[in-house]
Amino acid sequence: MKKLVVLVFCVVALFCSSCVRSLNPFYTDEVKIDCKEIKGLWLMQEEGKAGKCEQVWQFGDDKVRTCSDKGVCGILKTVYFRIGDSIFMDTTAGDLREGVVNEWWQMHMLPVHFVSKVVINGDVMVVKPLNNDWFKENIGSSGLSVAQIKTNQYDSLALDVKPADWVQFLGKYANDEKAFSGKVQYTFKRSKVHDSAEKKAEDK
Repeated sequence: MKKLVVLVFCVVALFCSSCVRSLNPFYTDEVKIDCKEIKGLWLMQEEGKAGKCEQVWQFGDDKVRTCSDKGVCGILKTVYFRIGDSIFMDTTAGDLREGVVNEWWQMHMLPVHFVSKVVINGDVMVVKPLNNDWFKENIGSSGLSVAQIKTNQYDSLALDVKPADWVQFLGKYANDEKAFSGKVQYTFKRSKVHDSAEKKAEDK
């Protein structure tokens, strides 16, 4: 159990130190969308992890059911939004699922928002969180008015930025490859088998 706790802490610390965290949403009501192309079951692709439990994630209207490599589920509240030609998702911690959480839920357990750019190409989807290292290097020239609040967890900062200012910022840097690249990004492949099975179950 101690080994698992340490592993989860390391994964959470890596994610939180690599991604931008906001006290406010990254979107306004005007840019929210119904992202039909993302809905369904997706398999997370991880290199060098043969023998691990298959990670099937379910992306729905307003939540994502995540799955750890141990098969433990966690729910994230999700809002999809579009700025220009780019699709983004804002995630926060969702309701506890039968009192069990995984590392993905723990990453969001503080009352903060994370933002990721979503790139879908056929049956492949890449989720790219806003790069915290890039953000810190470029915040001075971005024109973004930011108040930073220190948290005790993982020695990181939560940002107090108005949603409308986030929308303007994301619109400016949506196509900047460095803004949404780094050591943390996630690749998924659409699960046709699981989607087909789920559809059959709904039809019965």
